[in-house]
Amino acid sequence: MLIPLIALLITGTVLGFPAFQEGFYVYCDGDTLVSFYNSSPTVFDWDGDGLKDLLIACCEESGADKIGTLRFYANMGSNEAPEFTGFTRVQADGEDIETLGYC
Repeated sequence: MLIPLIALLITGTVLGFPAFQEGFYVYCDGDTLVSFYNSSPTVFDWDGDGLKDLLIACCEESGADKIGTLRFYANMGSNEAPEFTGFTRVQADGEDIETLGYC
């Protein structure tokens, strides 16, 4: 099942708990970025260019199997207005990193 990715940014704290701004959809190639229901997104500068990129651990279906993968979305915009244009799967020794079953 695919679901849209919604970002929640922390704006500070209230009574020691994180306070969030209103959520917003994340876009890729002009469309709402969708990922699998049990995805785990992380935002940080993966490629060392000073821009915050998006790395998503997700569980994809391949026939009857479920395969855990890592998707890398490079930020081609800015940290204030990120732009993502597709993804590449994270690899090790030239092979996509995959796990069997749920990730």
